[in-house]
Amino acid sequence: MNDQLKSKAELIEELESLRKSDAETRQQSENNLTALISSMDDLVFSLDQDGIFLDYYQPTKTSELYVPPETFIGNSYKDMMPTAITALFDAAIVKAMATGDTQTCDYPMDIHGGEKWYSAKVSKRKSLSREDRGVTIVVRDITEYKQAEKELKTAKDFAENLVDTANTIVVILNLEGCITTFNKHAEKLTGFKNEEVIGRNWFDHFIPEKNKETIPQVFSEALQKVPEVSQYESPIVIKTGEERIINWSNNVLRDSSGKVNALLSIGVDITERKQAELLLRETEEQL
Repeated sequence: MNDQLKSKAELIEELESLRKSDAETRQQSENNLTALISSMDDLVFSLDQDGIFLDYYQPTKTSELYVPPETFIGNSYKDMMPTAITALFDAAIVKAMATGDTQTCDYPMDIHGGEKWYSAKVSKRKSLSREDRGVTIVVRDITEYKQAEKELKTAKDFAENLVDTANTIVVILNLEGCITTFNKHAEKLTGFKNEEVIGRNWFDHFIPEKNKETIPQVFSEALQKVPEVSQYESPIVIKTGEERIINWSNNVLRDSSGKVNALLSIGVDITERKQAELLLRETEEQL
């Protein structure tokens, strides 16, 4: 009898020890996960199927904006966030739950009198338990990216305005000789609208028949003269069928890896000058 009691006591003690060990293991795993998430640049939180905060991990880099997790846990995200943002989250959560695909929504917030931009990725929680259903949301600060994007757009708009207001022909051809840029002055001189020529082959569309063997060779040579700027004169056929003589300055364009991917051609119409020179020579010969 005593042996049986001892055996049972030992089993209970072993079970308690095992439970304690499992609890310690789980706690250690949770601590490690919390430390890992906290060291990241992203804010991470989970919501249950009713939109209630289950957990909340804030990166240490945002310590000046730190909010204790207890402020959020147990509360609805709709009560804790501005209406405009919750509307974005509502749509993303519904779609993520329905499709199982991660949804992304970007939004601005006014913090300390300055605008900050964030990108939230909303993912369906992978759980078999109905009580555990909901979403996990990872939020990243993308303010620097948005500022760079804005600066890039400003620079691009400036460059496009500069190209369009230039009193010279500006044409960009890809490596196949197709037109990718055709500025306002080119439209005015040739009579063709931008939408009529973009994507079309320059040599098929603008080069006179008698020059269709020589001009493409000049184009190929211009692509090889890196980083030199090449210059040449050639006729083009405008919409009326008239030929105009253009003095071209060509320079190669490169992609982010440094590989040549296009040719920038800036042209000046010298037709009248050439006609005047011809007339002068004819007059001199007559004299």
